[in-house]
Amino acid sequence: MTFSALISGTIPHHGKYGVRPGAVTRVIEHHWAGMTGGIERLSNPNQKASCTYLVLSDGRILGQVPEEFRPWTSGGPAADNSSITIECQNSSVGPEWRVSDAAMAAIVRLLADIATRHHIALW
Repeated sequence: MTFSALISGTIPHHGKYGVRPGAVTRVIEHHWAGMTGGIERLSNPNQKASCTYLVLSDGRILGQVPEEFRPWTSGGPAADNSSITIECQNSSVGPEWRVSDAAMAAIVRLLADIATRHHIALW
């Protein structure tokens, strides 16, 4: 099971993933539109949502679905088949939906790691 060496732990995926039919060619990042509840929703076996990584406001990175599998993040296989997905916790609610500096720094480190390992150009 492949995760970045940057993770500090994992949350259960409860089988909420699919077969990845090809190579990873991109990263999709979402914010979870809130300061709480994201981990609970993603790790709930009855919610049909998952991600590869979660980035918390304090900068911790958690893994959920190993990189060799397709998470259920972006509404369907067309978007998720070739994607590693990151869900980021907000540090404030709307309308700004801020992300903390610690989370942004963690995302940058994670993106660089993923891009290096999967040979994805970031520019």
